[in-house]
Amino acid sequence: LLACLAGFYVVTRWQGMTLDELREGGWLFSLELSSYAKGLDSLDFANLNFRFIRSVLPELATILMISLLSALFSFSALELGSGEPLDLRNELRGHGTANIASGLGMGLPGLSDVASSIMYRRMGASSRLVPLTSVALCLVAAFVGGGFVEYVPKLLLGALIFLVAIQF
Repeated sequence: LLACLAGFYVVTRWQGMTLDELREGGWLFSLELSSYAKGLDSLDFANLNFRFIRSVLPELATILMISLLSALFSFSALELGSGEPLDLRNELRGHGTANIASGLGMGLPGLSDVASSIMYRRMGASSRLVPLTSVALCLVAAFVGGGFVEYVPKLLLGALIFLVAIQF
């Protein structure tokens, strides 16, 4: 994907096309981003309402228990879909660590994406490169904001969706 992205920009620069011309020609996305899509640097921590946070602690405990049950169901489904037993202790430890990291970054509780995990396995993925790449892109979006999407060619995104559909 990175090679295709670089190739796209090499060819368009060689043709003498600017970013504005690419947007006008429909090759790139043109987004109108609100102030909420500016990234983590736009957050204001000076006015936290700790009284409200204390008042919703019971709801947070409920979310914690629902997340745990959801993780257990997902791991069971993953075992059935892959046909191999999982080390539940290791999976729960990794899941908990990821949720703590997500919470520190003000994210939502995560869960295992069973369909994607099984699809990656069927596609021959033997490492964690695919999910780690997804994490890297989410971090870029968190710190840069949604504006980086404007530099992804529509053709590349369409090809990626087509490839995933064929593989699935």
